Amino acid sequence: MRTWRNLSFRIKMVLVFSATIIITLIIATTVHTVQFFSYSYHNMMGYMQLLTEQTLLNYEIEMEAIAQRLISQLINRQIPTHMYKLLHFEQGTERYYRQVRALTDALNQMINIHSGYDNVYLRLTNGQSYSNAHFDSHFAVVADELLSQHYGEKAYGAASWIRTEDGEIYLLRDAYNQFPFQYVGKVVVRIRSADLSSLTDYSDDFESAVVLLDEDGKAVAMTGAAVEGMLEGAEMVYAQSASSWKFNQNYSVIYVKGENWTAVGLMPQSIPKSMLRSAIYTSLIIALICAVFGTLLVALVTRSMTRRIQQLVHFMDKVSAGNLDMIVPVESQDEIGQLSVHFNTVVGKISELMVRVVEEANQKNRAEYEMLKYKYHSLQSQINPHFIYNALEVVNALGKLSGQQQICEVVSNISTFFRYNMRNMQKHFITVQEEFESLKQYASIYCHIYGDILSTPFTIESNVQQALIPTMILQPILENALTHGISAEKAVVSLKAFMAESGQLCLQVRDNGQGIAPEVIERISNGENEVSAENTHAKSSVGMRNVYDRLKLIYGEHMIFDVKSRLNEGTLVSIIVPLIFDEKELNL
Repeated sequence: MRTWRNLSFRIKMVLVFSATIIITLIIATTVHTVQFFSYSYHNMMGYMQLLTEQTLLNYEIEMEAIAQRLISQLINRQIPTHMYKLLHFEQGTERYYRQVRALTDALNQMINIHSGYDNVYLRLTNGQSYSNAHFDSHFAVVADELLSQHYGEKAYGAASWIRTEDGEIYLLRDAYNQFPFQYVGKVVVRIRSADLSSLTDYSDDFESAVVLLDEDGKAVAMTGAAVEGMLEGAEMVYAQSASSWKFNQNYSVIYVKGENWTAVGLMPQSIPKSMLRSAIYTSLIIALICAVFGTLLVALVTRSMTRRIQQLVHFMDKVSAGNLDMIVPVESQDEIGQLSVHFNTVVGKISELMVRVVEEANQKNRAEYEMLKYKYHSLQSQINPHFIYNALEVVNALGKLSGQQQICEVVSNISTFFRYNMRNMQKHFITVQEEFESLKQYASIYCHIYGDILSTPFTIESNVQQALIPTMILQPILENALTHGISAEKAVVSLKAFMAESGQLCLQVRDNGQGIAPEVIERISNGENEVSAENTHAKSSVGMRNVYDRLKLIYGEHMIFDVKSRLNEGTLVSIIVPLIFDEKELNL
């Protein structure tokens, strides 16, 4: 078993196929011989059944072809149109006679070596009749008699096949004018006897015969090993519904009934033994040929398959070694070709995923670095907080003693802002209300600096007050607005929190200052933090970019950071994030 597993795929395929051929030959030959002896009669009847059905099918197809050619000739020669005009032209007029001549010419043109019929007879719905059989009065009489019977009734497009007493076959069809669509009469044609006898010709190597009967059980044609008296015998056998018939030898009888015809198949019962010998010899020869050619074919196919599989394995080894630029050539659309396509797709997705992972890792590292740097600067500013608070309290006391109320308010705002910052820096998320309270203290300091020219309205809807947002996410944006959004005239820096139509939390910082240059906004979007020392406005964009990176790291694709600005008109920064009230909702 281990040796078998170690064999190559190609050798396994050749061995399996060879073993399958040998086993199949033994089983097939044995079963075929035994079953043929047991069921030779049934096999013979099955063959005769197929032969009879095929003969009847060919006969019906050819007869239907004649009917279709008749329709085509009627349409091509515009016979229904001529009939329609004759119905509407007054008899005896010049126009009527011209139309009769045109119809007669068209009828003559319908007869050719390929038509399958030799004469045509027409009867209009008004009883007028026309024919091209000017020298065959018998045809016109028979056609008129047929139309005088029930065959003359409208058949709604169905064809009627009729065998007369003299053995001739007639085809009857309705005639319809197309424009306007109207039933205009009946068409009768007589099938050529020569065409009729040649419809069922086939090889009679098996000494069998097939007799075709019409609906009345009358023999129409016979093919195969014809023997004198067989037509009459077939009519008699059909009338008696016999399954066998003894004539010059014993025959087995098969009946196949079609729509308008019945085929009676006659096969000699001596055929099974000869067929048995022939089947055994033929099976052995065919099996030997199949084994030889099959082995050659498997060798060629497995060579191509194993070559492509080895090529795919080679590329897999390259990819496993870290080369993600490999592309397997797709040479076909079979399973190996589909495997190559999916392999290329997987490698492409792995390559894209690697790029995305590296990008996200860089983004995460950058955001974490900026956060650490921000915390470092915060720690630098918070050295010995008790000393700072005590110093601020001393300044506050001195201001009160000297009656400087404004100094007291500024010192109190600074002290409160520092307390908020120290407490909030210990958290990852705070409520919107807490963030707004801290930023109000921060904004009030700038109000003392700029006086009456600065207004800082803060608006927060009640349904978002307890929503959670990342700590210190708005302070850099507000700082940028207070630093660059104040002009010499009346300045307004507003902060608003509300629920967007999408059900998300929307935070907006708006100012009416000098605006942000488009190239600075582009640097924020592209992640460019490098700025020159003299470009102070660009330096503030670093803080905004850090805000963007933190939001991207936390919310991924579920956040929107939008900056709209016009020079000398103002800036609107909008942040849209999921509305959450518990950190667990983020699945962090």
